[in-house]
Amino acid sequence: MFFSALEIVLLSGSGLFFLLQVLYFCCYLWKPVRYSCRLRKGIIPEGTATPSVSVIVCEQNESENLARFLPAILEQDYPQYEVIVVSMGSSEKSEEVLGAMKDKYRHLYHTYVPEGARLSKKKLAIAIGIKAAKYDVLLFTEASCRPLSHHWIRSMAGNFDGHTDIVTGYGALPKTKGFIGKSSVFDNLISALRAFSLTLMKKPYTARGTNLAYRKDLFLKGKGFQQYLYLQDGADDLFVNSEATPSNMRIAISPESVTMMDACNFDIWEDIKIRQLATRRFYKGGQQMLWNAESATRFGFWIFAVTSFVVAEQWIVISAVVAGLIVIRWCLLGLVVNKAARILQQDEKFYWSIPLLDIARPFFYLYFHISHFFKKKSDYTHISKHGRY
Repeated sequence: MFFSALEIVLLSGSGLFFLLQVLYFCCYLWKPVRYSCRLRKGIIPEGTATPSVSVIVCEQNESENLARFLPAILEQDYPQYEVIVVSMGSSEKSEEVLGAMKDKYRHLYHTYVPEGARLSKKKLAIAIGIKAAKYDVLLFTEASCRPLSHHWIRSMAGNFDGHTDIVTGYGALPKTKGFIGKSSVFDNLISALRAFSLTLMKKPYTARGTNLAYRKDLFLKGKGFQQYLYLQDGADDLFVNSEATPSNMRIAISPESVTMMDACNFDIWEDIKIRQLATRRFYKGGQQMLWNAESATRFGFWIFAVTSFVVAEQWIVISAVVAGLIVIRWCLLGLVVNKAARILQQDEKFYWSIPLLDIARPFFYLYFHISHFFKKKSDYTHISKHGRY
């Protein structure tokens, strides 16, 4: 049996891009999973530092979220910490909720963003919270998020040894019914594993403000958000991208270190992705090339695979080989994602849905890019209608 020159090219291309994808899954996406396993086995010592911590929570008209989720932060098992809620707009209901809580929790403090502020409300709120903070270690989340453990602060703050200035944790999305909900959780897991891997490779790149900690001194020395005040977004990812170094950033990857958003529908997911697209072009460093390399190799693999199915003369043999590569690839992807989901307390399971999720993800991203292209600049200069900043 002899293959034609075209069939040899198609098989070679499929095999090459398959190997590149396998390397990506095993050497890149799997890295945080392996790191977590080594922590659990004691091969890598867990951080035991207990510095005093200021937890900063920004909210805007989110009285219900404050009532539901703030107690989980205020009742953490940690020796010394304070919680500062910064309101980005007047809300009598929020004031009532916080007023009642302050009678019970003496370590809760409340401040405001001045009315009529023309700068980014989120950046200004964070700056006000940092100025009010008593302690050097600052831990950030949002009013719409809750820690999944009473040891959340301990698991994040324990990473602040003498060389660490930034610690990033996982901000989970809730399990929701339907394909959109499953796709958002799947995408969020992949994105987090990418960012964690780059940090472990000493090439820190980005982080999300739903679960992020850094030193007050780092913020003040770096002059805060001064270099990108003209942007509405970027209070988390752009700050980390500009201040992180190969030696000053660590990840917290354990069930105790996770926060979870209260809800996520397609509009919220779209809003999150478009805001990330709006700031990503300002990232420094060459890590984005590695970030984009997976997309390129995945695209190349599918081009060669689909072409092989369509034009191969010895269709049965070629199709069997290519189908085998596709199945192995999906099995490896499922292994990585499901293992990460168990570590990070994502109840979602990815088994038979992996093929559909993997195929649909590039089309979602194409939609997000198109949507971002047609958005007006003014659409992302104010708080979004979904309460995400």
